[in-house]
Amino acid sequence: MADMLYEDEFIKLSFDEELNCIVKDWQKEVSSEKFREIIIVLLMKIIQVRMQHKNKAINIFVDARKIGKLAFSEENMAWLDKDIHSVYGMNKIAKKAFFMSNDVASNLPVMKYITSNNNSTSGVSMNLFTDEQEAKAWLLS
Repeated sequence: MADMLYEDEFIKLSFDEELNCIVKDWQKEVSSEKFREIIIVLLMKIIQVRMQHKNKAINIFVDARKIGKLAFSEENMAWLDKDIHSVYGMNKIAKKAFFMSNDVASNLPVMKYITSNNNSTSGVSMNLFTDEQEAKAWLLS
């Protein structure tokens, strides 16, 4: 059962108790500016969820099939690396699974983002999946 945390025309954020994770379900392509606004909302929701769940570590599942390429601009990736990933680490985000389409070209920006972050000091392990069940199984492992 998922508890809805936030919803607008671009994204649905919910908490899935079975997976112990925040689910980011992108609904359509998002501009760079809107992407940043939503990430700030996500950070507030992470803190809220951790307080409700006695500060235990949580994961993030991202359905990024509809997000578009604008969200993964060089500027946004630098912003995430500099300002956001450390907050993920401080808030005990352990894993982040990206569920994407089978289209390799559209996955390249996400693959670059994951590679960059997995080499950072945030402590968050990230992975890309084209199968939703594999992504969820990885989060549970």
